[in-house]
This record gives sequence, C-alpha cells and structure tokens, in this order.
Amino acid sequence: MTKHRRTGPRIVTFFHDTEQDFDCDVKAIDCIEAVDKFIALEQKHGIKTTYNVVGKIIETQPELIAKIRNAGHELAFHSYSHDTNWRPEIFYNEVESCRRVDPQVQGYRSPRSQWDQTTIAAEVANQFGWTAESDKASEPYFISDSLVRLPICMDDWYFFTDREDKTAWLDNFEFQFERRNTLAIGFHDCYAALMGNSLFELYDGVIQRAKDYGAIILPFGELATCFAHENGKANLPNHSTAMNNGKAHESALGDFRFRFNTDQILPFYPDRVKNFARKMIPNALLKR
Repeated sequence: MTKHRRTGPRIVTFFHDTEQDFDCDVKAIDCIEAVDKFIALEQKHGIKTTYNVVGKIIETQPELIAKIRNAGHELAFHSYSHDTNWRPEIFYNEVESCRRVDPQVQGYRSPRSQWDQTTIAAEVANQFGWTAESDKASEPYFISDSLVRLPICMDDWYFFTDREDKTAWLDNFEFQFERRNTLAIGFHDCYAALMGNSLFELYDGVIQRAKDYGAIILPFGELATCFAHENGKANLPNHSTAMNNGKAHESALGDFRFRFNTDQILPFYPDRVKNFARKMIPNALLKR
C-alpha cells in the first residue's frame, strides 16, 4: 500500500452504473444479484452511495428500485434506454424520457460519459440538479447557473478488461486520492455479474481504504447540494431536498472546503453550453 502523505479531508463518492443487459451480454437476474451484494457491502461499511439506473429498469423493476431506496441510497438516471447506438440525435429525448419516468430524481449520467450541449440543455429544462460525467475538471462546478457538474475520477473498466489488476487499480486510487479533493469512483452491475467475487473484493477494499484515510463519503446528490450551499445557491429548488439547511451542510462537510466558488468556475465548457442552451430554453431556467 502506498503511504498516504497529503493531509486534509477528501470527499469520495461511490456510484453504480446499473444497466443490466442493455449494453452487455449478461443475464439481468445476475445483475440484480450483483446489486444485492453491492448493497450488502455498503451496509457493512455504513456508507451511502448513488445508483445511476437506466430509466427502463426504473420503469419495469419496482422491487429493485425499492431495494436501493430502502437501503438509503440515492437513485439517479443513467439515460432512459442505454441505446447501443448512443448518438447525439437522441441525447435530448433520453433526458426528457427519464423525467417522465420520475419527476423527483435529481441526477443524470450519460452512458460512457458521452454528452453534448443538448444533454445540458435538456437537464436544465427538466430541472435536474446535477450531472456526473468524465471531465477535464477535477472538482465540482456549475456547468449552467443551476446545474452542478460532478467530474468522474475512475471506474472498474480497467479492472474488468484486465488492464489493471487489483494492486494496480488500488494504486491508481491512491494516486488520485493524493491529487484530488473530490473523487467519484464507479462500479457496474454487469461487470460484477460477469466477474464475481474479484470485483466485490476490489470494491470492499477501496471502501475500506477510503475510510482508513478519513474520507467523507457522500452520494452525488449530497455532494452537489454541499457545493451549492457553499456557493450561495442553497435556495435552488433542485438542491433543497438532499439537505434541509446550512447546519446539515456543515455537518456533512466537516472541515472540508471546495477549492472553487462561483467566481472561480472552471471555464472548460460553461460559456458554449449556456450559449447553446439559451437558444433552446427560456432564460429564466438558466437564471434560477
């Protein structure tokens, strides 16, 4: 194990892209069993996570969704169809279809982090509070005036494809933990269904390591709400449910403080995204 040197708190978010057999040659029942095992590990460690679930699964498998919610975890969307031919022409409709499935869910993540300006426009128009994708940024920022972008740090793809063994993957986690203030780390139900115990052992190990290092472990929704609170946007409708007041925000963060505020938003995407979005939706939605 690499010796942890850097001091100060970090926030770690564990998330699950829950897509079953929509884009993978696997049995759906095996994926459901994988979710059961993920939840059992999270109960063992006493942590809450985010399950990004394909909209069609949310529509048709209420028992699975109740199991996730009853365990105290956050539910978010991972597109509506997870179409194998994922392409820009369907991005906007995918977000809208998710909102028709559930009007309350606040988070959205695109398959394979493939998104464009229409994705952002649809998320804002449908009043999502956060979006989680691979990003040039390493910390949360407002990708529109009301939508928090939560950058993805790493997931289980390299482990699944044998590019990294358990030791190398955990070494990468430690490297990222050294250099970032917030880390979002993902696991897939379909990969777990195919790999079995080796992936669950990896998940168990990285949770324990994050706890050993004193990480603050939050689901995406709470992370987005903490960020909104710290940037003076606690009254946004889409950030009012995860935490009720500033005291809850302070309790969750402890001594942690984000590096950026609303005057230091990272300039990678926002201008071109907001300019595009204004052509498609009323200004009022971008000014909340």
